[in-house]
Amino acid sequence: KEKDEIIARCIDLTIQLFPNDAKGHSMKGDFMATLHKEREAIEAYEKTLQLDPSKSAVWIALLSIYENSYDIDPNEWQKKAQEAIDIFNFTPDFYKSKYKAEYRLGAFNSMIESCDAGLAILIDDEREKAIFQLDKIFALGALGKIKEATALAQQVFQTKKTETSALIVQNLLWLSVYFHFSLPEIEV
Repeated sequence: KEKDEIIARCIDLTIQLFPNDAKGHSMKGDFMATLHKEREAIEAYEKTLQLDPSKSAVWIALLSIYENSYDIDPNEWQKKAQEAIDIFNFTPDFYKSKYKAEYRLGAFNSMIESCDAGLAILIDDEREKAIFQLDKIFALGALGKIKEATALAQQVFQTKKTETSALIVQNLLWLSVYFHFSLPEIEV
């Protein structure tokens, strides 16, 4: 506790000496996050991004706080994820963060759009594509679009059969049971 107070004072002094330097605010955000002081971390990260919005690692840290806290309004999370996308529209993690916020909001149509936007920029990462597709299947199922969910699930299963990890197959099977659709037989 005493060590934490010393570190906090050093960071605050750094910010006082260099108030327009994004690094000091970023350090404060990181430190507050380690202390699980989410609001203070968010404030520090937001100040960092006001000073330098090009800090993708700070965007990731900020969005991670939103994802891991159920006390924060998911509308704020969705808005921040969109801001990150507006700057880094080539980064799949920001699309994933946005659709996770939309999931928490129950905004499944928006979730599908965010999944599609993320899929559009993924090129070589088959595992990451499968994760986006699994989440899209869930959103389709949640909207009662079982035929579309089934078709996408079968496509994912067939396309990825040789390279699909056990976890992706397990999730496809879980979704098929949850939303009552069928998948091709699994060869063992």
